[in-house]
Amino acid sequence: MINLFPKPPFTREIEPKDLYLSQQHREALARLQFVVSRRGLGVLTGEVGAGKSTAVRALQANLDDTSYDFVYVHDSELRPKSFYNAVLKGLAIDPAHFLVKAKAQFREAVMDNFQSHNRQVVIVIDDAQFLTQQMLDELRFVMNFRIDSMSPLTLILVGQASLWGMLKRKVNEALFQRITVHYNLEPLNLQQAKEYIQHHIKVAGGTQALFPEDVITRIHQYTKGLPREINNVCFACLIDAQSSGRELVDNEILDRVLADRDVRVPVA
Repeated sequence: MINLFPKPPFTREIEPKDLYLSQQHREALARLQFVVSRRGLGVLTGEVGAGKSTAVRALQANLDDTSYDFVYVHDSELRPKSFYNAVLKGLAIDPAHFLVKAKAQFREAVMDNFQSHNRQVVIVIDDAQFLTQQMLDELRFVMNFRIDSMSPLTLILVGQASLWGMLKRKVNEALFQRITVHYNLEPLNLQQAKEYIQHHIKVAGGTQALFPEDVITRIHQYTKGLPREINNVCFACLIDAQSSGRELVDNEILDRVLADRDVRVPVA
C-alpha cells in the first residue's frame, strides 16, 4: 500500500506549499502575519499535535526572504545566554562569550538590519510553556527598544495552553501588555479531518479513496481531530493494509491499529 505512493504520505517532511491549512490554520496565519506587520509580540497556543508548527511553517513560507530574517528557537531549557546565542547564530553572527556582550550584539544586529538594510527580524520561540521566569523577564528587554517608541522586530511565542496562563500572571503584567495577538489553535472537526486525510493522500501522489467515511469518522473520534495523531494512525493503517494485502483501510485494519496504539507498557 505504501509502495503505491511516489512520496511517503502523512509525514512531517511535507513541503510548505503542500500544507493543509484548515480554517483555524488560515486564521492563525492571518493573526501571525498581522503581528509581523505591527512588529509586535504574538502568542500561538494549542494542544500537543494541533498543528502549531504547521502555522509557523506557513508563516515562514509567506515571508519575503529579502525583507525578513526568520529565526526559529526550540530549546526546552532556554536561558538568556542560549537565547541570544541561538538568535545571533540564526543571523549568521558569531556570539560573544559573555552575556552582556551578546546582548549588545543582538541589539546592534537587529537595529542595523532594520535601519540600514530594511530587514525585520522575526523570532519564533517554540515550546514556550517551558520558559523560566528569568527568560520571561528577559523577553521584556528583548522587546524594549527606545523606550517603547518603536520595535524593529517581531517575537512570537508558541506553546501549549499553559503558556497563556503563565503570561497572565501578575508578575508578567509588563510583558502581557505588549501582546499584540493571541490565537488558540483548535483541533480539526470531522469534515476538516476528512479533507486533511484526502489532501495528504493526494500530495503523496495517491489517487484512490483509501479511507472510507466510516473509518475516517472513527479516526477523528480517536484522535480528537489532532493532525499529528491523524498522521500517526493513518500511516499505521496503510502499513497494515500493505502487509495484509488490502486495497482499502477497513474497520478491521483500524481495529488492529488502535488496539496496538492503546497497549501501554506497565511500569516496573
